[in-house]
Amino acid sequence: MQVHGGSRTADISRENYRTMCYVLKLADGGSWRITAFPEAQAWLEKFAAITAIRQFPGENIPRIIVIRGPRSADVMELLCATHADGEVFRTLPDDGWIKGSFRYSTYVLHPKTHDIIYNIITGTDETAEFAAMRDLLKILYYQVQQHGGIPFHAALIEHSGRGIILCARGSTGKSTCCRRVPQPWRALCDDETLVVRTAPQQYAAHPFPTWSEYMNGNTEAVRDVKQSVPLAAVVFLEQAGKDELLPFRKAQAVVLMNQFAYLSNLLLVRQLGRNDRLAFASLIFDNVANLARYVPAYILKVSLTGRFWEELEKIEAFA
Repeated sequence: MQVHGGSRTADISRENYRTMCYVLKLADGGSWRITAFPEAQAWLEKFAAITAIRQFPGENIPRIIVIRGPRSADVMELLCATHADGEVFRTLPDDGWIKGSFRYSTYVLHPKTHDIIYNIITGTDETAEFAAMRDLLKILYYQVQQHGGIPFHAALIEHSGRGIILCARGSTGKSTCCRRVPQPWRALCDDETLVVRTAPQQYAAHPFPTWSEYMNGNTEAVRDVKQSVPLAAVVFLEQAGKDELLPFRKAQAVVLMNQFAYLSNLLLVRQLGRNDRLAFASLIFDNVANLARYVPAYILKVSLTGRFWEELEKIEAFA
């Protein structure tokens, strides 16, 4: 990514831009209003249905503006090409934007205002459009991490209003555990969880979609991303012959949590220059280290037929 400056101030046309928008709010107070130009409206409506976000009138919060154009087009120039109408929304900053691209999209983000302009590449098929939805969230995670948040390639389960993150490598048990937990336990997601810092010593976790489900044709699953639960523990799964919960030393927990957090950021990290990559890796590590100070970590040995959730109920938050 590189800094993009010197663009003309962009206003949004009343004719081309919907004043109604979807609002995504997180437990740490972070929020975005997401709006699309007409050619990207159907894409946004599908994204909103998958993530269970709702329409609200525009608020004075950071924006995610979705457009659709060719890969070669500069997203700021695409936006500036619309007719000016300053009555709809305040103007966007003139400069200081950071730009980048994924396989099916290009974008610019503003590190100070947290605005994002997101361009879906024209001519993509449905699978590619789901990938573009996933990649939009990667940019949002980047913004959240500037305030202590952490995305995890992990499952999230809940009991008595408290959440536990389940981390496992590959296909070693996350989804299986989510299917097996009985009521009153609930599986909120099985692949992607966003942790946000709600206070200096407190964290909450949001469930996010498993995008591979949609890419493989399962378009029924919905993840209510605005839902959150206070985070009680981070648990690392190991297959075993007997269920057993073991405490994890903080130093070990930091190393493993950092690996899972870095994996969740991998698509974004790959496009950073060396200095930006090092700075971002340092930020991820600092966020994980702070999480490990206040949220306990455990190893959970899981058998094929045991009652592993009874081991989880021994965690102090549930005892």
